[in-house]
Amino acid sequence: MKNSNRNTFYFSKLSQLFGAKIICLLLPIYSVIDCNNAKALNIDASSSVIGALLSDGSIGLFAGGSSPIVKVTVSGYQNLTTQPMNLTLTDSTGSVSDQALQITADGSYSFATPLEAGAGYSVSLDSFTGGQNCTLTGGTGTIGSSPSPKIVCERNLAITTLYFAGSVPVARVFQINQKTKAVVGTSVFLSTAAGVPVADLIWTGTNYLVVWTSSGTTISGKLLDLDFTPIGSNFTVASGTSIVGVAVTYNSNSNEYAVVFSDAGNSSVPISVKYVRLAPDGSAIGSSVLVKSVLPGVGSKFGYLDVVWDGAKYLVAFEDHDNDTDDAPNNFLDIYSFTTGTPSIVAQISLQSGTGSTGPTLPVGSTGASYPNFLRTAHDTWLFFNKSNVDLSDKTIDSSLMEWRNSGTSGAQIVKDTLPSGCNPNSTGFQTYVPSAASFGNKMLLGYDLRCAQDSSVFYSVYHAPINSTSGSAGTRTNYSTPTLGANFVMGTSVTCRASGCFTSAGSVGQGIYIFDPGFNGNVDTFYPYITAAPGNGPDFPIFTSIQ
Repeated sequence: MKNSNRNTFYFSKLSQLFGAKIICLLLPIYSVIDCNNAKALNIDASSSVIGALLSDGSIGLFAGGSSPIVKVTVSGYQNLTTQPMNLTLTDSTGSVSDQALQITADGSYSFATPLEAGAGYSVSLDSFTGGQNCTLTGGTGTIGSSPSPKIVCERNLAITTLYFAGSVPVARVFQINQKTKAVVGTSVFLSTAAGVPVADLIWTGTNYLVVWTSSGTTISGKLLDLDFTPIGSNFTVASGTSIVGVAVTYNSNSNEYAVVFSDAGNSSVPISVKYVRLAPDGSAIGSSVLVKSVLPGVGSKFGYLDVVWDGAKYLVAFEDHDNDTDDAPNNFLDIYSFTTGTPSIVAQISLQSGTGSTGPTLPVGSTGASYPNFLRTAHDTWLFFNKSNVDLSDKTIDSSLMEWRNSGTSGAQIVKDTLPSGCNPNSTGFQTYVPSAASFGNKMLLGYDLRCAQDSSVFYSVYHAPINSTSGSAGTRTNYSTPTLGANFVMGTSVTCRASGCFTSAGSVGQGIYIFDPGFNGNVDTFYPYITAAPGNGPDFPIFTSIQ
């Protein structure tokens, strides 16, 4: 066969491979033909074609067997309500009809029908399981020259809020999309309450459990799926005579919850702290178990508390106010551990003398309050709490924000303020820290309210500080309250983190619930519009938030 005939043969074969498009090649052993009209194409790893350098410096394609396909990678997606993610691929050349693709879990996926090499395309993100936000990047491109599209998802923020609507205490759960900065759907109503309610919220990886005091004598619970659809009806968690504090954690090892609560008792019922374990459906596993109790009438009270699963056992910390009139008042932070049986004491940390807080009062807090808050990281269990230094007349000298790590015998000081923002409580007031911590990779972010009362004036501020996960020391503190929050009276700060950063919820009196994203350098990228409702439905006077 002569060279010209051979060239004709090869171009005929390439035409069969690539349709009507003739691709010019530089074949060193054959004569060079005119390739001035060859078009350059880049080739990525997903292509099945092979490139060759043409005589004019362009790139030619040959072989391959089939045209390239479009691949999509997905990470962070939670298909917990059996609603797969739906995608649509559109070929801009019109050669191939629109293609649908369903995503059921994280991974790499491919649209079924290949497109022509060099064809433009677009991928649209359609419906997917609610309760999360998903971002598509690289949704438009060209076969052979564009990277594969990627979809990254993360769970929306869930916030339990307790607030006054007029004079009525109300408990609700809100869902916030941190990407769109908007409330999603309608908030879930929990209940009103006869007194000031307390609440807590936990995410298990499959659903939420929120617990709250629907009355002064009853703790109620509600399960919600990822999309905030209620799972069954409200149920009773525990009962008492006067519930002061409540907290919940999740044990992934046994797939169960533990709820701890403090009960102020009455003239005939002991003052106590108890725990109850719950099955995944919210039903009680056995009866409530006593952690600690004292006889009524001795002046002692148990206040705020928190609980965590540290990977091997539950830890509960609670305020223990020994106000026995036979001796000087003393306040302690008691730490107990348990699994399924009788708890045992781990440590008792002195909080100095003073009357201490005895539950949800307004303004919340007084001398001796500790407001314990647990944080479990990959390697450590942290407990942050307030420690007030007061004299025997209940006058606050100063307060310190403390940390206790891995079953130590005493806490270490993180921050100490004597006159925060010029507020001097030494006459008749108080000064306390109310902490809330979250982990972000190998970092920790500690948010806290700093509360100070001077005579009749009350000063509340929201601070954040990065915490060194090795030494426990605090980095540079940032105060967000004035003028950022618009009011110098904020309550109920709570912190959580996602893959994209950390988020804080804080109640601002007369305005509502603010959401913002504090950085580890003190900066805030976005202040979200505060959550409000119709007139008369609040939250015009928020008293508590818990963000997950």
